[in-house]
Amino acid sequence: MPVLASEVLREDVAPLAPWRNAFRLWNVVFAVAMVGMGVGVHWGLIPATLGSPWIEYGVGVVLLILGAIPGGYLARGIVSMVLAGLVAALGLLGAGPLGNWITKESGMLVAVLQGVTMATLPAALLFRNRYPAYGGARIALLIACFLALPTVLLGGFAVVEGPLLASIAAGATLAVVALSLVGFLGEGTTGYSTILAILMIVVFGAARMSRPLWSRGWEVIQVDLRAGLSLMVVAAMASIGIFSILSSIFAKDARRVDVMRVKPPPPLNRISGVG
Repeated sequence: MPVLASEVLREDVAPLAPWRNAFRLWNVVFAVAMVGMGVGVHWGLIPATLGSPWIEYGVGVVLLILGAIPGGYLARGIVSMVLAGLVAALGLLGAGPLGNWITKESGMLVAVLQGVTMATLPAALLFRNRYPAYGGARIALLIACFLALPTVLLGGFAVVEGPLLASIAAGATLAVVALSLVGFLGEGTTGYSTILAILMIVVFGAARMSRPLWSRGWEVIQVDLRAGLSLMVVAAMASIGIFSILSSIFAKDARRVDVMRVKPPPPLNRISGVG
């Protein structure tokens, strides 16, 4: 049976399993990062936290399995999100790769709120990018922006009251959150949403890494570097999981839009190098 041009375009604009192969590769990359941190603890290069390095090794093995197994797009998304949540929960207890996540200056509440922003807002930006003609993608982005409001407010206080370098770091996180509003400008601008999603995770993680610039000093820099890198990996895992779940649930509904009036977004493999 011949495939209609509209059906091909519908798969471009509203795919059923977007970026399947790219996400599998990213799972392998995340696994290498987790195992690498575990090896660093084993060799004494990184201070150990409760359960290290075995938690890092365990998370790495699960991520390798997620990257190796084909199919099961929704199942992989659920596992990725649950695994990220588990690592974050252990981090709040001082265990695992995020065992040094919470700082004395900010406390648990700020860490949790930032973690929610890092997980949900990039996922919503990816969803908006991949389903540009779907009204539900705007709603998802609106909800994610609402969830980010506490982080914005706390970041504003940090900019005003913190040391200069801390204010700069907080200002960078506020700027990247503000840039996420680009996703509301129209279907022609959603291609930037993927870049913003990645940038948001990197900026928040880098802000955590830069803590020695204004606190504690460089003698414990490996602690903050590990916390920032782990935060990036876990937030990316959660974002991919949330995006995969949203795509699996709403892709069929998104295909009901008039696909002939919208151009497909640029593929993620321009950034990741994977089809």
